This record gives sequence, C-alpha cells and structure tokens, in this order.
Amino acid sequence: MDKSVLVLGTGYSGLPGLTAAGLGTRQITLTDIAAIIPLLMQKVGENVAFNKVDTLEVRCLVWGEEEEEHDGEDYKHADEDYDVVLISDVFYDMGMMQKLGRTLRRACGETTRALSVTQLRQWTWECLAELEKEGVELVELGEFGCCHELLTG
Repeated sequence: MDKSVLVLGTGYSGLPGLTAAGLGTRQITLTDIAAIIPLLMQKVGENVAFNKVDTLEVRCLVWGEEEEEHDGEDYKHADEDYDVVLISDVFYDMGMMQKLGRTLRRACGETTRALSVTQLRQWTWECLAELEKEGVELVELGEFGCCHELLTG
C-alpha cells in the first residue's frame, strides 16, 4: 500500500512497525531514544530478514528536539509529513507530553492520522489532557476499530 508510517516510541521489538510492514505499507520509520536503538536494530534486522520486509528505517528521535548533536549521537527530528503516525504506550510521563505534541505537529500534515494504543494507568488521562493542551485533537476509538483501514485504505 502507498502509505508512509512513523512510529514514535517503538521500543525494543519494533512490533508496531513490523505489523505495518506486514500489511504492505510503503515506508515505515521506527524511532526511539539512543539507548533503545542498538537492540531495536538487532531485533528489526532479524524480523526483516525472516519476513522479507525492506521498507523499514530505524532512526533516533528525541521528541520536541531540533536536529542537533546530543552526546555524540545524531538525533533526527520528524521533519516530513507522514500518512500515519503510530504511538504505542507512551502516556506515562506528563512532562514529555509537550515535547510529544511538538513532534506530532512536525510529523503530521493535514491528512495525517495518528493512532495510539496504550495501557490505561492512573496517570494516562492526565497525560492525554496535557497532550490536548498542545493542540492535539484526541478521539477515543474503542477496541481495534480502524487500524487496518488506516494503514491500507
């Protein structure tokens, strides 16, 4: 399918991006902080070879940061419009929501759809409220309603 996908907070497994790749997505960019990248690249490399996927790119991304040097690491920001942004279980630190909002504004164009899946914790709603203060419109979709359509439709 002719979609570009950005994954924020990919984690060690790369599962959201690998799922998008399995659905035939054109371009997937997996991002996380520098400490996660080496193991993420190893795991993604194993899965890419096994599943014959060639549409994945792994990047280091610090939410809200401009492109610059940090401790010798080249951090890249989300500097293009993606069709879909996947956000997986990142609502645990209210202090990061302003930076996440800034990153979403940079990565999302007028037609971009962002989809988040999260475990509900006692602070999840406070994090979402902070994100709304950053101008991010939130719509609760319920259980798994539109994931396939967003990635393939």
